[in-house]
Amino acid sequence: MLPDGWEHSTAPGAGALSPAAALESTAPSVSLDGDWQFRWTAHRTDAPAMPGEHAEPGHAYPDRVKVPGHWVLQGGEPAGRGPWGAPWYTNVNYPFPVDPPFVPDDSAVGDHRVEFTLPGPDDGGEDTEHPLRGWQDARALLVRFDGVDGAYAVWVNGSPVGWATGSRLVHEFDVAPHVHPGINVLQVRVHRFSAASYLEDQDQWWLPGIFRPVTLRLRPQAGIDDVDLAADRDPEAGTGILDVTVTAPEDAFPVRLHLPELGVDVTVGAHRQRIEVGPVDPWSDDAPRRWTVRVEAPGETVTLRTGFRRIEIRDAVLLANGRRVRLRGVNRHEFHPETGRAVTEEFTRTELIRMKRHNINAIRTSHYPPAHHLLELADELGLWVIDECDLETHGFVHQQWRRNPSDDPAWRDAYLDRIARTWERDKNHPCVVMVSLGNESGTGANLAAMTAWLKERGCPLPVHYEGDRESAYTDVYSRMYPTYRECEHLLAGDLVPSVPDDRQERLATRPFVLCEYGHAMGNGPGGLARYEQLIDRHPRCAGGFIWEWKDHGIATATPDGTPYHAHGGDFGEPIHDGTFVLDGVCFPDGTPSPALLDIRATFEPVRITVGDDGRVTVRNRNTAVDTGYLRFTWRREVDGVAIADGELPLPPVPAGETGIAAVPDLTLPELTVRTRHRAGVAGDGPGDGTDPADPVAVRPESWLVVTAALAADTPWAPAGHVVAVGQSRLAGPPPGPAPAVPAAPGSAVPDAADGVEDVRQVGIAAFTATGEPSSLGSIPLLGLALCLDRAPTDNDRGTIEPTRDTRRIDRPGFDWDADAGTDLVPVAAAQPWAEHRLGDWQRRTVDVRGLDRDDRDGALTRVERWGEPAGDAAARLTTTWRPTPGGVALTVTITPEGSAAEHPLAAAREGIVLTLPAVLGAAADAAPIDTVQWFGPGPQESYADTAIGARVGRHRLAVDEFITSYPSPQENGNRRGVRWLQLRAGQDAPAVLTVRVHAADSVDGWLNVNVQRHTPAQLAAADHPHELPDSDVLHLHLDVAQHGIGSRSCGVDVEPEHRLVLHEATFTVEFLTAR
Repeated sequence: MLPDGWEHSTAPGAGALSPAAALESTAPSVSLDGDWQFRWTAHRTDAPAMPGEHAEPGHAYPDRVKVPGHWVLQGGEPAGRGPWGAPWYTNVNYPFPVDPPFVPDDSAVGDHRVEFTLPGPDDGGEDTEHPLRGWQDARALLVRFDGVDGAYAVWVNGSPVGWATGSRLVHEFDVAPHVHPGINVLQVRVHRFSAASYLEDQDQWWLPGIFRPVTLRLRPQAGIDDVDLAADRDPEAGTGILDVTVTAPEDAFPVRLHLPELGVDVTVGAHRQRIEVGPVDPWSDDAPRRWTVRVEAPGETVTLRTGFRRIEIRDAVLLANGRRVRLRGVNRHEFHPETGRAVTEEFTRTELIRMKRHNINAIRTSHYPPAHHLLELADELGLWVIDECDLETHGFVHQQWRRNPSDDPAWRDAYLDRIARTWERDKNHPCVVMVSLGNESGTGANLAAMTAWLKERGCPLPVHYEGDRESAYTDVYSRMYPTYRECEHLLAGDLVPSVPDDRQERLATRPFVLCEYGHAMGNGPGGLARYEQLIDRHPRCAGGFIWEWKDHGIATATPDGTPYHAHGGDFGEPIHDGTFVLDGVCFPDGTPSPALLDIRATFEPVRITVGDDGRVTVRNRNTAVDTGYLRFTWRREVDGVAIADGELPLPPVPAGETGIAAVPDLTLPELTVRTRHRAGVAGDGPGDGTDPADPVAVRPESWLVVTAALAADTPWAPAGHVVAVGQSRLAGPPPGPAPAVPAAPGSAVPDAADGVEDVRQVGIAAFTATGEPSSLGSIPLLGLALCLDRAPTDNDRGTIEPTRDTRRIDRPGFDWDADAGTDLVPVAAAQPWAEHRLGDWQRRTVDVRGLDRDDRDGALTRVERWGEPAGDAAARLTTTWRPTPGGVALTVTITPEGSAAEHPLAAAREGIVLTLPAVLGAAADAAPIDTVQWFGPGPQESYADTAIGARVGRHRLAVDEFITSYPSPQENGNRRGVRWLQLRAGQDAPAVLTVRVHAADSVDGWLNVNVQRHTPAQLAAADHPHELPDSDVLHLHLDVAQHGIGSRSCGVDVEPEHRLVLHEATFTVEFLTAR
């Protein structure tokens, strides 16, 4: 049962029962979850012999752990720094020598022990209340492990019961022959690393332990072992068919199958049976109709909740119930920042509700079957699931896939056991749209054998595996991170150069799936809109899955107790992949990142288009339902303030079709006090930016905004939840050059800031003797500088382009880069920024004009040359200040010089940065600047190739909410297309500083604006947010352009039109102050 050296065996295990579906049963069970005794050994070769004296009741292990749980996250505070080893993160690399099937001697062992009590014969005592009373007469008594991370062996009362591998798979052992009435002892030895670890090289933390529930299950006489229930639906006739097979002992038959809602009450024998049930509503992601099926045997009743649907491929299109499936998905690892992969149903429900509220309709369970409750929740809430097997051997790529288990017969049984346990547990769930063999395991005969097993078993679903680049044994063509051009070629039916010519025809029959794209590491991903256009345009593309749902930062703390989220290397791992574990659209605590807001807009189930004439079209992108579940409303805004609104009549639009809404009455009401109150706006006074009759904007803008919201409550959101928004500008001149800034009449000017000895004043701006601006009104100006740099994002640093992995050597002369749209040599965007030291450029004053004037109505011009250290790349910065009524206008011109004028110089941004005190006034009446309000896209950050979900309007955030605090500090917080911005000392206080954009040489005629507490250099130097220094200043960035974001941490680079090179540019802004 337990061979010597079992931890080095390539076998899947021994002693476990055959896998079966997860069923809700009337048979008794007892949870063994809770506090278990624990013993840890750092080196497996030093581990005490099992079972030892601890097989006897009362002989406890020395320590305690929680089950479910990971021992490396327990044993002390903070998490990950206890006495039993530490979490270890790798992406591709194995954390041990690649020497299959062996692992080193210093692999740790965790021994777990728990005592449980079984009742004696029913003699009328207290044992009559025990859930497992009568167990002696049962057919079996099973101990069920839903998930144990690491190879493990099981003993009961000192007797070996079996051993198992497959960390995220269910195993059950019959312990009836080894137990007795009274106290029993269950011991489990878990090897952190074993031969099976070569099959579990997923991109995640290595977290050993019993991390899913452990249960004692009584198997009654005449009970049910398994139910295979396929609920099919004929999409043309609309009728349902139940295809059912019940596995049970002979004394359980015949069994009865009940589906009361459809009037089904039939007898089922010990063979496959088809039951026609008549017309039924289908299950789909947007209408997850479920039906309760009860299967009764003399000794047990089991309950299933099924949904009728047919998944098929027709003409290379993935269909559900005869309609095209659009997978708007995310890859999801199971992860909680405090408990790792030990997650509860409540936690998972919260995550899935958040997905639904952000228009996500599909999950790829990367890269293993999830806790079973996820499938139940996906059935209930409506999410398609690619159910992925617990398999990845990615680390062999560094050996050119030599000795890869995927093509080694010695591992065949392990591969087949893993796919069997994946399929059998989850086969009855309507949410499962595909079965995936695993992830990044090369290719080979064992993978093909997994598909063959599924087909022979009768799996009706398409088989997925991205590593089958030729679709030799899979039903869909799946790719990771292909470029836009590759996708276009494939979907147009062009040659796929990575596939041999004799496989092209076969490939053309396969739907195309982006199993991973839009790598969401740090700030990003950019470019999602381009992918979405391709998916919308080509029915053959079934959609895709963003990588990934959540950052895997572990909640821990510094020695002084400062909390933070740890990434690779923070626990002293000798080999790790750093921040690559922080690549989700949610932060570790579940807070949505700006990327999730982009995804919500990208994945909208209805697409609302508003013309500049008010014409509204609605395209229904749902799988099955019409738009009757939505309530459409409109409102008209002037400079972000609603002045009129109403219902938008729209007859229900069927799925896949487009409707046209009646144009609302766009008559512009007179901007009166009554109108303002109707809009719910209470102005602070003239010029405060909340009164549409007194706008802050230089050029007022009128916008029509249309929203689609739920008309009734759903299980995942209340009525009124907004699922889609469309908007368009209706009136006002187009952005571009503004009228000349009016000169200021002689008027009172606010006093200069205290302590500033100014020589010259222009409007509200004061200047020193050298012509440097020193204040704006009473606000000290601590600096004004050229800024071309930013703290590199993870994507700025990246050069990983998985598309290069598909290139073949048997196409001599083929121009792979031209075909894929990639650069010949990948260079990180941040590399030339660092080479030219953009953050260290030095200033030389060239000229100051207008300094000697006495009147405040004259202009002051300052010319500076900024250049790189040790080089001749440079830029001329010309700033001209002119007075305006109550304020001052600044015109900025940036001109490349030196080598930057002769050759393109890559830049991160192009603009200026003003440094202001974060707190105004003396200590007694100090007023911290804590609020930002602006008009433009928002509320989330936005860059040239992001901000799909940013809506033009009036937005207000606290400074610390305006800033995005990524778990790994980097460039953040930019808002593009800003017309005006205000800084406030209090949410409802008047603006202390207003910046109005008059003109800009930018793509949209407006500016990129940012407010930060730290410089790019400070952000770049910190590994975690708590390492940033305390700051008493604010940095106000005004840029004509920012380099795009892309997703080159793993994927496509920034598109050429969004790459920034230093160029001549001019913009004009006006500053106004409160006093």
